[in-house]
Amino acid sequence: MSSPEAIEIPSEIPTSEHQPPPEQPTPDQPTSEHH
Repeated sequence: MSSPEAIEIPSEIPTSEHQPPPEQPTPDQPTSEHH
């Protein structure tokens, strides 16, 4: 019963909140390595 409800919640919300764009995490990773 918890399975269908949990799937509907993330499905309704935008994927941006759950998984940010590749442009944000991309510059963050190389910046840490460069520094």
